Amino acid sequence: MKKKANWYDDLFIYLEENKDKPFKWGSWDCCRFSNGAIKAMTGKTMIPSEVKWTSKVSALKAISKYGGSLVKSIDKACKNKGLQEIKPAYITAGDLVVYDGSDINVGICDGMNIVCVTDDGYTVLPNEKAIKVWRIDG
Repeated sequence: MKKKANWYDDLFIYLEENKDKPFKWGSWDCCRFSNGAIKAMTGKTMIPSEVKWTSKVSALKAISKYGGSLVKSIDKACKNKGLQEIKPAYITAGDLVVYDGSDINVGICDGMNIVCVTDDGYTVLPNEKAIKVWRIDG
């Protein structure tokens, strides 16, 4: 998976266009948000078509079935798409991030912070919250 030539602009257009979108399991949650950001940057999706959910319960079941945990599932999807894991200290714009918030979640680095979706809309967390980080080839 490779970033498009205009990936940076496309990432910020995506972030701006979706900032007020309401949270909904399976269509606008942390995984769908992050997948959409990756699609904006690459034109390709990360989430396998067979992995679906519509509620927190079905999300947890889908995660368990696909990889066992959120971190393992994201790691598996990243490996399948050729994303490289990097040390959290090197996080930068466009990186996919698993972070430690009130729960373990996933988001995208905007260059300054981790942007993620919660029940209350976008949440921005410091990059120091990153547990695991993957980079798309530029």
